[in-house]
Amino acid sequence: MDCRDGLKLIDDGMIDIVMTDIPYNISQKKSIDRSAIDSKALKRSGNKKELNFNYGKWDFFADNEAYFSFIQSVFVEVYRVMKDSASLYMWVPKNEVSFIEYILKDIGFHVRSTLVWCKTNPCPQIFKVGYMSSTEFCIFATKLPGAKHYWNIEKGQKQSFWVKPICQGNERTEHPNQKRLDIAEDMITQSARNGELLLDPFAGSGTFAIAAHNCGLKFIAFENDDKNYKIAESRVKAETSQMNLFDFIGDTE
Repeated sequence: MDCRDGLKLIDDGMIDIVMTDIPYNISQKKSIDRSAIDSKALKRSGNKKELNFNYGKWDFFADNEAYFSFIQSVFVEVYRVMKDSASLYMWVPKNEVSFIEYILKDIGFHVRSTLVWCKTNPCPQIFKVGYMSSTEFCIFATKLPGAKHYWNIEKGQKQSFWVKPICQGNERTEHPNQKRLDIAEDMITQSARNGELLLDPFAGSGTFAIAAHNCGLKFIAFENDDKNYKIAESRVKAETSQMNLFDFIGDTE
């Protein structure tokens, strides 16, 4: 389901925490042949011959104006369904952090921090003539200014970065921009409590839904891409029974 349709099914002020990884608008209709490069680390699986920059139709927009208009249309609805005490963790493309922060502020969010994931094993540069892309950025915002959001003070003061490798082993999926489960769980336990409700408008590989379940939260997650939906569905089913959005909303009324 498109999250723009799904969000209309959620009542005002239902959501305790939002965690999502938005489309980055970085896809290109090209690929790089890596068959002549003898690097196991680069190929990761040991047999991948092509680096494909086309992540899927979900990451293509006509232009930047269309992209930012899409982001605004989604997060106007996200703001509506959040409780006053709710927090937002929003992974964003590094080149658009400032502009997306502006969009959030225009909607009414209080932008508090830009969090950073520093990767200890980033993908190597193909031609080795520049810096490896070793960081990803996450905007932390709340619905209201001041100390009106939930914050787990028992965890103490928090640094605004994590130094960890990219997903590996059984956690790794085919999703091109997968986030780490342990980072997601750290964020959730900082800003939400057991039994509360997490929303992910762009579920991708299902990491944030699984993190919510592991931390004792309920979740509503939307994914419109067939391939990513199947990945997320398989991972979520391995952790918990499948939830039905309409049944869940009916139970809360």
